Amino acid sequence: MTFTYNPHLAYHKIVGILATLTLCGCFDREAALVRSKAEFELVATTNIGLPPNNAEQLIKQWGDNNLKDPISAIYSQIGTPYKAMTQIKIFDGSTMQRVVYRVYGCINSKNSYGGYAGKQFYIFDIDHGHIINALEIGEDYRCTKAQ
Repeated sequence: MTFTYNPHLAYHKIVGILATLTLCGCFDREAALVRSKAEFELVATTNIGLPPNNAEQLIKQWGDNNLKDPISAIYSQIGTPYKAMTQIKIFDGSTMQRVVYRVYGCINSKNSYGGYAGKQFYIFDIDHGHIINALEIGEDYRCTKAQ
């Protein structure tokens, strides 16, 4: 029997765990809300300049350097950059939070066997004109819905 990762099931498991912790009193909801509000205010008030107007070009450059067959890549549903908080690793292995521009999009490219893998959902963090984080979420409803 093989198991495949389903991000929707993972999301529901996380929500279930948080709900259980909240009900049993093990999760400090007030503290989580305060952290969320403080993070939201930090993101909203941090000046990181104008959003990149070349996000699609940056994503394609990233694809040229990171996909198995970049020539076959089909890019779709590239979103509009928005400010978000991300964590980046520092040279000593620790992490720090940073406000960046985030953009999402779908990429369909050929795999090692020469067939298209299907649209994969990606999240890209852009800082000063460079992609500093790229996270492949995998198959996602946002890639299959009509534009």
